Amino acid sequence: DFIARLETRLAPRFAWADGIATVLSDAYRGGMVLMFVLAWLAVIVGVASFPLEGVIADWIFAAVELVIIGGILLITHIGDRKRRWHARWLETRRVAEYLRHAHVLSLAGIARPVGRWPRAVGGMWPEWYARQTWREIGLPSATITAGYLRWLLSGPAREHVRGQSLYHHQKFLRLRGVDRALERISSAIFVIALVLSIGTVAAQLAFGGHAAFDPNSLQFFGVILPMLAATIAGLRFFGDFDRFAEISAVTHAKLADIERRLDDVAALPNAALDYEFAAGILAAIEDAVVSELESWQAVFGGKQMAMPS
Repeated sequence: DFIARLETRLAPRFAWADGIATVLSDAYRGGMVLMFVLAWLAVIVGVASFPLEGVIADWIFAAVELVIIGGILLITHIGDRKRRWHARWLETRRVAEYLRHAHVLSLAGIARPVGRWPRAVGGMWPEWYARQTWREIGLPSATITAGYLRWLLSGPAREHVRGQSLYHHQKFLRLRGVDRALERISSAIFVIALVLSIGTVAAQLAFGGHAAFDPNSLQFFGVILPMLAATIAGLRFFGDFDRFAEISAVTHAKLADIERRLDDVAALPNAALDYEFAAGILAAIEDAVVSELESWQAVFGGKQMAMPS
């Protein structure tokens, strides 16, 4: 009956919160990336009139730039004020992370004390919702024996910790790779822009008086390439990939330590498997997850959706 309650009450609510948080995260991050790209395109359109002077009317460039800037303002209005992608994403993600490990703790009749729940600026409905879900699940009707604790720690708890530890290790590698790739791309573009600038100066000195020499094309790339590098650097700064990689690395280390403790449970005698021992390990699992959530939200909580500047 208790397992049925986990399947019919806990699992759907976790999936609901996790799914909505993923959709809102994609919308928020995608909107910010799109605004960075549109800001770069606005610069391109603004300076494109130099090499194309006399070929295309200036008012066309001004109209295209106006549309791009209007698109940036529209995305900001929809995402920040109308749809609240950022705030709703953080709230639903909190619900999902609170409920992610609730099945393991509930099997031991453990719940986080009210005074130890994280505090967040703004609404506290995610914490209230998670607590009420925990209360609705209730306690398992079981006798807590050494055999029960051995099954819980060696089975559900161990599998849960192993999955979370692997996830954070892979997340660390992925984020660190993205951060390094963006850094290399941005640096390479700056080098190319430097070479073009040197070439422009050299060409001006050598052929500046020649009628066939037109420096506008080189100047065009000399403007848009540094802006592209700055846009990529801005995305890297906005994403904070390196800092989130470090947070996941710390969480992975904590969970790996807990996993090693759970691996040793099989060799422990029944006399050593008491409720206090099991509760300490399960509480450590929750502390690792909640600490990661607090660190993550402390960073991303201040990254409101706003126009790139």
